[in-house]
Amino acid sequence: MEKINSQKLKIELTGEMIGGYQKFIIKGKLIYTTIQWAKQQVDELIRKEDGYIVDLHNITQIDSTGFGFLINLGKKLMKNDENMVILVKDKMIRELFGISKLDQVFCVVETLEDGINILNKKNKQFAIKLEEY
Repeated sequence: MEKINSQKLKIELTGEMIGGYQKFIIKGKLIYTTIQWAKQQVDELIRKEDGYIVDLHNITQIDSTGFGFLINLGKKLMKNDENMVILVKDKMIRELFGISKLDQVFCVVETLEDGINILNKKNKQFAIKLEEY
């Protein structure tokens, strides 16, 4: 069996600490063929923190399995009452968050500054609870 690498899949996932929060930076395509690799990367990078930032600024494509990945990631990261924000600039991808109603489950913002401000407030008031989505 051929080992799949991120360059072949056209995805990159890295992590860093910023402002006391763990930030996951996802670049490329978050689609069916990249999800398993992305899950493995998150499992290797994840640390116990007070909050998480998922940076999708450089996502070029996302499909329903990509949204499923974000839901499962949210469940994993938020299980101990931590907060998570998602950074999205692309207008079309923001519209997809609205259509799927994920913008009512997660805090979706455009800038890192907005995301950090929300995490600092520890505000988790959303229209739809993640467990109910």
